[in-house]
Amino acid sequence: MNRLMLLAVAVAGIACHASGPLIPEVGVSGMGSAGAYVARAEDNSALFHNPAGLAKLTKGELTFSMQFAAQRSTYANIGQTTWYSDKSAEAFPSIIVNKTFGRFGLAAGRTPTSFYELEWKSPTYPGRFGATGSKFEAETISLGGSFAITKQWAVGVAWRSNDLDVQYQRAWNRAVDDGFGDLAFYEVNETRSMSGNGDQFVLGIQYYRGRKFSAGLSFESGVDVDVDGARSFSLSPGFDADRRFTTDFAAMFEDGDARTRVWLPQRINVGAAFRTTIRTRVEVNLGREDWSDWVSSDYELTGAPSGQESITREFDEITTFRVSGDFQQRKALLWRLGLASRNSVVSTQNLEPSFPDADQFLIAGGVSYSRGDWVFEAAYMYVQYRDRKVRNLEFIPVDTPPDYVSPTGENGVFETQRHHLNLGVRWRFD
Repeated sequence: MNRLMLLAVAVAGIACHASGPLIPEVGVSGMGSAGAYVARAEDNSALFHNPAGLAKLTKGELTFSMQFAAQRSTYANIGQTTWYSDKSAEAFPSIIVNKTFGRFGLAAGRTPTSFYELEWKSPTYPGRFGATGSKFEAETISLGGSFAITKQWAVGVAWRSNDLDVQYQRAWNRAVDDGFGDLAFYEVNETRSMSGNGDQFVLGIQYYRGRKFSAGLSFESGVDVDVDGARSFSLSPGFDADRRFTTDFAAMFEDGDARTRVWLPQRINVGAAFRTTIRTRVEVNLGREDWSDWVSSDYELTGAPSGQESITREFDEITTFRVSGDFQQRKALLWRLGLASRNSVVSTQNLEPSFPDADQFLIAGGVSYSRGDWVFEAAYMYVQYRDRKVRNLEFIPVDTPPDYVSPTGENGVFETQRHHLNLGVRWRFD
């Protein structure tokens, strides 16, 4: 496997599973609280935050919500040339239902738990020979139950099935003899689309004394997930009219398959909520994600060019601090505000340049309005990735085989912004 192929494989792995894709702020209430929702039991999104809270819900609930996510990245080099990624936008439905039976609470639901999409729109983007885009989505089905040991204490467990969709794109540079002793260059687009499924379990415990004070802890197991799918090639636009290029392309590239294993990390979250006034309450959360078990990524690529490679991973653990507050303006109207900070899974020394993962800052807000057995909710969350310096991202075409590209050694800066809007309705029933 040549040097550029090795780089491409390495980039593909990091693009799918750094801290960027995760959406731990499941549910409208959880998003409005920036994910600081481990110590409370107020709606059935507890199935995904802390299943111990299910036994504390006084009524059954059927919840439907729609989350809209948008993201854009920029890259600027030392010369202050700036490239913009396409504006990506997705909509994800979520549905959760629960029922309480005495001291027992049961729930089932399906919701998005990860989302990331990045594609550079400019054909001159200097990092295109490493990666032109990546996409990662995870839809999670969960079944969970809870048991109230006493009026204050409850324990819970949940099973999760994660459906993963992974896509990665990059460009190749190729050269052919132009008939006059010089080389003519053309570019090829490669796309890898892979999917897989992996199961996890979640354990939770909660101490709940109503709005006055509550505390909770949840543990989520880590899991390896096998992903596989198609690998395809196509001539980049503008090069398919030249017979020299189409002939060389047909001889050098062949569609095939791609497969690897990815890691969903082990997580632990602990939190406490306090009533500060009659109408206000604050929750503080601390979370930790353990990536240490993902020590390498092993790839199998068929078609042409093909090969196998094992990429060593050196990831940091992630610490997340979250704080949220709510204000009960009146019985039917509740306002939420949340802040969170989390560090990148990739250390400064080990940053792989085609994925703009970085330390993150989150700010969120939400509102709930009750009318009879119906609750109407909305939440918005803004995620700012701090500027991240990268190096060895940019390549230029050269007449040196086998890759026909060479790194420029330029340094640059990535910046990414994400926006999430979640709209939902809950129906309460006995």
